[in-house]
Amino acid sequence: MKYFVVMPDGQKFGPASLALLNQWIKELRLRPDNLLEDELGVTTLASELQGLEFPVNMPESAIPSNYPRAKETIQTNKSAQQDAYRSLVFGVLSIATCFGFYMCTILAGYGIYAGWRSMKGQNRLGIVGFGLNIINFAFGVLSVVLTVTGWTAPR
Repeated sequence: MKYFVVMPDGQKFGPASLALLNQWIKELRLRPDNLLEDELGVTTLASELQGLEFPVNMPESAIPSNYPRAKETIQTNKSAQQDAYRSLVFGVLSIATCFGFYMCTILAGYGIYAGWRSMKGQNRLGIVGFGLNIINFAFGVLSVVLTVTGWTAPR
């Protein structure tokens, strides 16, 4: 799992593996009281994360305030944005194909997956696409069930 270092102003640096976080500890860039956030958005103090090796006597004044940005951050944000757009596109397509019941459900299912991936990248647009596709998927499943059971509207 990879982690982001969350600064007091909310700025995030990473993602970084445990090995890279331990390297930052040796370089005095990471302190036990720093907040870490995993890829799923769960936060914890660095001192509580198993696998990090803090020295007993860590000088506070030698710790710089800036962390190096990991190269993967740009790619993670870019792919999260792409997944958010995919989720929205599949949401709209599933609405447009709501009369082709099976296609609606399939498109919404892929949109849910893309929206979920973009939410892992903390993309707000992905949350909208995810929600849209959840609703479309539910209506698609309901349409399939009603069609298969032969239900017709009362006259």
